[in-house]
Amino acid sequence: MQSRADTIRKGAAKASLGLTSGALAYAAIASSAHGVIAWELLVAAGVVGVAAVATGARRLLPNMFARGAAWAVAVPAALTMAFMGADGHVNALLSAIAGTSALSLALSRRSLSTPEARSDFAPVVSRNWLLASASASLACGAIAGFLTLEQLRWGHLGVGPVLFTLAFVASAVGVLRMRGWGLLLGGATAIASLTLAAIANGSASLLFALTAVPGLMMLAPIVRAKLGASAPAHDASVSTRVADDVVRATVDAPARVRVARLDAEPEADETSAPSARASMVA
Repeated sequence: MQSRADTIRKGAAKASLGLTSGALAYAAIASSAHGVIAWELLVAAGVVGVAAVATGARRLLPNMFARGAAWAVAVPAALTMAFMGADGHVNALLSAIAGTSALSLALSRRSLSTPEARSDFAPVVSRNWLLASASASLACGAIAGFLTLEQLRWGHLGVGPVLFTLAFVASAVGVLRMRGWGLLLGGATAIASLTLAAIANGSASLLFALTAVPGLMMLAPIVRAKLGASAPAHDASVSTRVADDVVRATVDAPARVRVARLDAEPEADETSAPSARASMVA
């Protein structure tokens, strides 16, 4: 049963992300003053609004989608604020978007550790690390989807953003469902991103390099497991400590097995009485 504090925290997380959705909708409407409505921002506002409803859900998958949408808003807004701040410019609306989305992420963090969430996703090791990689992948998928909408706005739809959107979302879902193909797809996406980063120039190269981070995070547990498996094995001999002296005896005596024929006569007991043995001799 949830405590009162958890209920208040969940409600505050929903309200914070709802404010983020409202700020995005306001930015889209404000753009109409220049004669063009940024309808991709309206779509983003709707997606974030749905994420606000799913924030703090008992089950893991909807909660992770909500966090992915929040990260997709918080990180670009924070980076844009940093670049604008370096030039001495401050945008109140952008600050509100970054602040409310980050607050929602902080308040909904504990929802990843509920009993229902742990039953939905219970890997043997690296649970928090895999959750972070899935969140990053969902955030990259949301950003790639936004770029797809941006291309549709200007009538230039490329296959690349669509494929990246599907790959990021599919790999995150595969990881959350504890499927091996999710890790492999994330790794393949990371390789593709690094390849494009090596080919591209300027800011595009940096953008592709950053999108490789989720896939590399997914591959990290596999690499660590392989390195651990290649480590020298310890001595498997059984040792016994006697008293306080460090005396160790290795138990390696061979097992002795006696096989008897079913039709054979039972042998006389060696511990039988002398009289019985004498009668057998006579």
